Amino acid sequence: MTFRHLEIFLIVCRTLSMTKAAEILHMSQPAVSKTIKELEDFYHTSLFERIGKTLQLSESGLALKQYAGTILSQYQESVSFLQEGTAARSCRLCTTVTIAETILPQLYQKIRSELPDLDLQISVCHTKEAEEKLRRHDCDIAIADRREDPSFEVIPLYKDTLVLAVSDRLFPQSHIMKEDLLKQTLLVREKGSGSRDIPEAWLNRISFPASQLLEMPSYEAISEMSEAGAGIAIIPQSILQKQKKRFLHTVAAGTEPLIRRFSLLYIKGRYLHPEIRRCTDLIRKETKSL
Repeated sequence: MTFRHLEIFLIVCRTLSMTKAAEILHMSQPAVSKTIKELEDFYHTSLFERIGKTLQLSESGLALKQYAGTILSQYQESVSFLQEGTAARSCRLCTTVTIAETILPQLYQKIRSELPDLDLQISVCHTKEAEEKLRRHDCDIAIADRREDPSFEVIPLYKDTLVLAVSDRLFPQSHIMKEDLLKQTLLVREKGSGSRDIPEAWLNRISFPASQLLEMPSYEAISEMSEAGAGIAIIPQSILQKQKKRFLHTVAAGTEPLIRRFSLLYIKGRYLHPEIRRCTDLIRKETKSL
């Protein structure tokens, strides 16, 4: 087995077609099929299954896809680090929107101050997208919701509480009964956001009408609309404190605390070069008191 076997395998994973993979690789279709057969013989397992006319990864194929991505990514990093001396100066950090709107500025300043030679590359996205970036090796580390996923190394950082915030003009009280809540519009983040995933079970449990959920693309939009009286916002406490909106106050609905736990994530078994390790140490230190 060679690196070329794994490169071809990953293209077939991406296209789920021997023919399309062959076109991308400028190879013949039989040559691609032969490569996959050699991998299957090597691992003594089937990597793909045919369901009708479609090609799907088997359970073994899914496992090899993750290993192959790690192996090739680490190989490329070793070349950059040992031959060119460039990998050790970069760290690709992915964060969620909540992190970006709260602690990321101070983290950025601290990292720039402590590691001035580090090329810190930051991307902001949903938690699920951050996970995919890690799996595709498009980022080195991520700060996102804590996940029970065996493919990730998880370092707990801190937790945040989601609260209900409402305009004084719409609802001046500090408590709201379930029957009154069910008559309100709730302003929430779009599906895929961690701040939407956390309260989903609670909303289902109280049978909150989906037609009364107003999805917004950012916390700034949610708080502005809530302040204007458009509805009750479900928003992280950290965001509310940072924005300090004049006409918003929290309201209790008799529910258990909606806790969002943030962690530092990276692919289990992945080698992190010393500069990235120093970056993760700084992140852990800076978030310790939160």
